[in-house]
Amino acid sequence: MIRFVSALVAVAVVATGCSSVINGTPHAAAGTSSGFPSQSGSSTAVTPSGFGGPSSTSATSTAWVPYSDPVTKVRFQLPGTVSVVVAADQTPDGTPLTRRSYRYIALSGMLVSVSTTSPKDPNDRIIWDLDKYVADLPAKVESSGFTDVSVAERKSITLDGHPGVQFRVLATSASSGDTSAWLVRAVADHSLLAIMQVVYVAPDPSTELANVRALHARLVASVQLP
Repeated sequence: MIRFVSALVAVAVVATGCSSVINGTPHAAAGTSSGFPSQSGSSTAVTPSGFGGPSSTSATSTAWVPYSDPVTKVRFQLPGTVSVVVAADQTPDGTPLTRRSYRYIALSGMLVSVSTTSPKDPNDRIIWDLDKYVADLPAKVESSGFTDVSVAERKSITLDGHPGVQFRVLATSASSGDTSAWLVRAVADHSLLAIMQVVYVAPDPSTELANVRALHARLVASVQLP
């Protein structure tokens, strides 16, 4: 149960830092007043037609299922049946945002997820500050019940011509002492922020680190931005 809760905290915490541009006028911002979206929202299980959802988290499994976010048109694959959490949010200057998180959680507690954040009004344009996003992340993770949080293996990437960043989060659960095997990729354009992550929190996650890396590699390879 601790691992399951930690995974949900992780997917909620890895959110957004941004600046918004409304009617051509830039406004300094950092997501919400706290720098990150709220963790509220509705949850709905989504089961593709003819598919029951495996409990495996194998990166080589042929059972991965294609999904498409209906608003941003981001396409991706996940290992099985997912729950979808939709949450309303806004930037500090009041620009409404909508976040949709697609979460697959295996029996082991390992979480594989894709989230998209986009302005509610398609005419609004957002400048996502990925450097600030990464810089602010350790403090946000610590405020959610982790200690010794740091970012490692950071590198700049591009996806379909859009800028992004990929990194590993190192963290220890303050309640259990479990540590993380946790990989994140964030990619942005003016209409959306897409975050892909694989999270495993356990007494010795190093036993699953190779699998986490393989899962994350397959996940990010499946993502297509419009």
